[in-house]
Amino acid sequence: MPWVEPLLDFFDWKKRVITVVFALVVFGWSFVNGLPWPVIIVIAFAMMVVSAYALVLPGLVRLVNVGYQAAPNTGIWRHKKKFLLCQGACLLANTVPVYLESEMSPDAHAWLVQFYDAVNSKEIEFVHSADDNRDHYFGGSYHPHTRTEITKETLIKFCRVRDRNPEFLADA
Repeated sequence: MPWVEPLLDFFDWKKRVITVVFALVVFGWSFVNGLPWPVIIVIAFAMMVVSAYALVLPGLVRLVNVGYQAAPNTGIWRHKKKFLLCQGACLLANTVPVYLESEMSPDAHAWLVQFYDAVNSKEIEFVHSADDNRDHYFGGSYHPHTRTEITKETLIKFCRVRDRNPEFLADA
């Protein structure tokens, strides 16, 4: 039942309570309807399996995938002419780009913070874009964000200063 996990994820912290209540309601409903004992036993077994799936399997999947980190395809990224700061940070950390800071690996986040500092100190220039609305201009200056754009040449300059020569910036 592939719809069970997303439904329970929607309620997140109530997942265990909802699963147990659902199992008890279905089991109680079978008694009220006067179903034969073999059917009640099958329903009870099915509810145990559904509960185990909903409560235990997501944790086991996380355990199995601990430490696995997909690497970006640098052959594709080397053709790009402009990069968002979040893309550059993730690629420098050798992780697949994500667009939310909260989803970044610690290394990618460290690169992102260095990008922010470089833009704020005017070490690197950013490309003005539609994402740069008035929310990013305050206190008389621009404040970079994950979707701030920089050119490939600017990113190469940033990397050279830090003795980095990532594969995704090699000539296409």
